[in-house]
This record gives sequence, structure tokens and C-alpha cells, in this order.
Amino acid sequence: MPYQRATAVEIDSKMREDFRKRLKEYGVSAESTDPVLAVLFRTFAQQLENLYSDTGRIRLALLDELIAGLGIEPRKARPAQAVVRVLGASSPVHVDAGATLRSQTPTGERFNFSTDAPVTVSGAQIVLGAAYEKGQLRLLAGVEMPEPFLAARPALDPVKVNLGPSPALFLAVEPAGKEHLSGHSVYFDLTPDARPVQEALAVETWCLAGLQGEFSGPGILRPRPANAGLRRLEWLVRPAGAANGAEEVQDKTPMLPPGFYAGRVFLLPAIPPERQFLCAVPRGLEAPLGRIFGREAQSLFSRPRAWFRITFPREIPPLHTAIGGVFLHAITASNVECFNQTIVFEKHGTAIPISREGGTDWQLVSPLSLIGEVDTPYLEETVPSTNPLAGRYAIRNGRIEITPAKWPDGRPQSLVNIRVWISAGEAAN
Repeated sequence: MPYQRATAVEIDSKMREDFRKRLKEYGVSAESTDPVLAVLFRTFAQQLENLYSDTGRIRLALLDELIAGLGIEPRKARPAQAVVRVLGASSPVHVDAGATLRSQTPTGERFNFSTDAPVTVSGAQIVLGAAYEKGQLRLLAGVEMPEPFLAARPALDPVKVNLGPSPALFLAVEPAGKEHLSGHSVYFDLTPDARPVQEALAVETWCLAGLQGEFSGPGILRPRPANAGLRRLEWLVRPAGAANGAEEVQDKTPMLPPGFYAGRVFLLPAIPPERQFLCAVPRGLEAPLGRIFGREAQSLFSRPRAWFRITFPREIPPLHTAIGGVFLHAITASNVECFNQTIVFEKHGTAIPISREGGTDWQLVSPLSLIGEVDTPYLEETVPSTNPLAGRYAIRNGRIEITPAKWPDGRPQSLVNIRVWISAGEAAN
């Protein structure tokens, strides 16, 4: 009987059965169990059940100690993740990170999701998407083209063109009015077998075509990891006057681990006026687009737009089948909430349940902050410090164990404010 599944009822039944078997070996037949023995069996069964339960917690505690000793990232819940798209904005609207979204399951359960990064939404739209591979250019079927483009009845078959040896993806975006695309987002809907394309998107560079249709250094963007698996694009050649990476103000909020949609949403950086490039058609695309759209091509591509090129390695699978769609104004949202509570040690103790292992209804995602009475932060148990008065904390068995900070005279402080990310866990998937 594996100890993880042994309950007091199962243990009691097993002890009674073994007792009757032993009596039969001595030639004694017992139709019923003595009441005193019954109480004894139940007591032993309850104690053994508690022991098995403690053993499970001890194993997890030892695992946590080993992980901490090796310096590996501690065990954390991975919150459910969704992609939301914000539409209908005629003028640019800024959506902050942490904006709360409420969802409801078919069974009636309600969960809160929070946006993983700030994003700007506007009336901008993708008017064309095309994939270039093996000397051929074709339209992406998953890009929703405006009515004038559809009315031209473009050719769906690929056309031959020489744009270099590497596959590439071209996106034409029409900004809203005089606004450009600062802070906008791009979401790629990928097919289940498009893992190589997703991995390439996470590292390959983007390039914004210049005023003359050239793809050159000032327009190059490179992705870097951001919160919850998002990719934030940054300029390869920083604009004049921009702060370098060491001088930028960094958000100290712990990043969420990559979610289900990691590597599919890309956030454009702030685009300074001198780099708000627009062109009618990038160099080399005039002829193939003319063959695809026919005589309507000249009027369709007379308006300046923002053109992006994303290059891919040569061994990439076919892009036109791997990419199911490309959309603006989408952002990921994760099932996290901020648990914020002031703990009075005399009333609540110093071991506070913060995860399902500790008896709560939620899962711990990440600690945010522990602040003492005079706004001094608490430190993790393993973090070195020369301050003997600093408060400490450690997370074990679903509880946060706190060593209170001290006043200069050695007296322990009486309270602490705890803020942690929590999630509903599997229930929100």
C-alpha cells in the first residue's frame, strides 16, 4: 500500500484483516472485533495517516532545500495564459500592464487574468502579409486584407523573384492617421507543428523599411525576452539621445515564467520621429506584387505604409503553412493576482500559508515583496547581508516562514506586509 495514498480508513481495514488472520493461525475465530481493539486500531490508523502525510511534506521540503542549495530556480506554479485582442480604438489608447480581465468557464467559475505588458492599440491594421522562400513570394492566407485588396482578386499562387537566399516574412502595416506604431504589438498564430518557426521568431531580427524602401541598419530590431514569454523588440542601433541599457529604469517586479503563448507576441519599441519610416513598396517587391495584384497594384500600393521584414534561417519549414495568422493589438494575459496582507506576528504567527500545499485555495507563482514596519525590505534566507537587524523569509511546504526584523535595541518588529503573485493553477486552464 503506497504511503501517498493510504488513508485512515484503509489502514484501519487492513489492520482488522491482519488481526483476524493471525487469530485463525492460532485456531481462534472472531466474528466481531473487540471494542477496545477497534478504538486502538482507529487511533493507530489516524496516527499512521498523519505520518504518511508528514513524510510527503518532508520529501518536498528536502527537494526545496536541494534546489535552493544548488541555486536553481525554486518550484513555482505556472499560471494559465490567454491572448486577448483589443479592437475598436480610433485613436491610440494605452493599456497598462496588469490590467484586470475577468473570465468565466463553461461551469460558471470565474477567474481574473492580468495583462503581461503595456500595449498601445489604435486604428492601425495589417494590410498585407507575404512569405518569401525558395525564390518564390506568396501571400499569407491568414492575414485579413482590407476590402480594396480583396476586390483586386490577388493571385494565391507563388510568383518567382530573387530576394536573396534566406526565407523572409513581409508585413505591410497602415498606421492610423499621422500616428506611427510605437508600443504596438504583433501576434503570430502558429500551427501545432510550427515549433521551429516559433523558435526562430524568438531570436531572428526584424527590419523596418526606410523612406526609400531600403532595409538597412537604422531600421533593424532584435527581440529580447520579456515578461511571461513575450518578446520585446529593441533597436540594434540606438536612436541618438536614447539612454543605454545600464541607464534605463528597470521594473523590479519579478517576471512571470513563459506561458503557453510564449514567443508569439512581439512588442514594438518607442519609435522616435526620425525613424517613423513609411514607404510605398520596399525595393525588390514592386514586380512580384504587380504580378500578384495585377493592374490594381499601382493604386493599392501608392500610399506610404510601414513595411517590416523578418528573416529566417534557410532550413525553416514552409512559412505559408506554419503561420495561421498575424494580428495587431494583441497581448497575453496570465491568471495571476496580487495577494496583499499585513501580518501581525502575535496574531497570525510567523508561518503563513501562501500555496495549496499549505492549505490555501491557490498556487504560489512568485513572491513580490515583504516590507517591515519602517519600509525596510525583508531578504530571502540565503541572501547575504551585513545588516544583523534585517528580516528574513523562506518558502517551505506552501508556507512563508518569517524571521521578524529587529529594532536597533534588539526587539523584534511586530508586523510585516506580504505581497505575492498567486494563481488558480490548473483550474484556470
